[in-house]
Amino acid sequence: MKHRRWLIWSVMAAVALVAGGLPGAGQPPTPAVAQGEGVELAVYNQDLALVKELRTLDLDEGLNDVRFDDVAALIDPTSVHFRSLTDPEGTVVLEQNYEYDIVGSARLLTKYVGMEIAVVTQDGQEYAGELLSGAEDVILQAADGQVTVLKLEQIKEFTFPALPDGLITRPTLVWEVESVQGGTQDVEVTYLTGGINWQANYIVVLADDEESLDIDGWVTLDNRSGTAYEDARLKLIAGDIHRAPTDDTVVKAVEYEMA
Repeated sequence: MKHRRWLIWSVMAAVALVAGGLPGAGQPPTPAVAQGEGVELAVYNQDLALVKELRTLDLDEGLNDVRFDDVAALIDPTSVHFRSLTDPEGTVVLEQNYEYDIVGSARLLTKYVGMEIAVVTQDGQEYAGELLSGAEDVILQAADGQVTVLKLEQIKEFTFPALPDGLITRPTLVWEVESVQGGTQDVEVTYLTGGINWQANYIVVLADDEESLDIDGWVTLDNRSGTAYEDARLKLIAGDIHRAPTDDTVVKAVEYEMA
C-alpha cells in the first residue's frame, strides 16, 4: 500500500520592483477625479506600506484648517503628501503637522499640573485639590493648604474638568490649506507607514501515483500599524526597496570624502 506523501513548502512570492523603488516614484502626478472615498494599500514584505487615501472636503475660499484623523500610528510624517484632485493649481498647502500627543492618564496628569483635579482611592476615599505633581506620586494641595501624597496604585479613579488643549484621541494629520475657491474638493493623501507585513505560504500534496500535485496557497497579512484599512484595494510587493539615504549617512559620506 502506498502512503500519500505531504510536502509542505513555505515560499515567498517574488514580484519584481520597478526601478526607483516605490510605485510612482519619479513620475509626475496625474490629474484624476476621485470617485468617492477610498483607500489603496501597497504592502512590501519589509514591514512597510504605502497608503493612498481619497477623501472629500468642503473648503472655504482662503485659508482652511484640514484635519485627517484615523491615520496609522506608525506613519512616517516626512513621507506625507497632500494634493487636491479637483483644483491642484488653486489649492496650496502652507503648513503641515502631525499630532501624536495621544490622551492617557500620564499625559493628563502632566497637563494638569497646577490645576484642580479630584481622585478616588481604592478604599473609596475622595481627594480634591491643586495637582502639584503626577510623575511618580500624585501630590494634591487642598484649598486649606493641606498636602496629600498618594501612590498611583492607590488611586482607582481620576476626575479632570476637561480635555486639555493639545491632547488628541488618535494620531492626526493637520494642514493649513489655501484655496482660491470655495466648495467641495476631492483630495489625495499618500504616506508611508511601518507595522504592516505579509508573507505567502503554500501546501503541496503529492498524489498517490506521484504524477500530479495539488497546491493550496494563501497570504497572511500582519497589520500592526495602528489603524484599519476597510475595503482597501490591496497590492502585495516583494523585493528590496530602494530608499534614499538618511541625513546621517549623507553627512558621514561627506566627512569621509573631506578626510
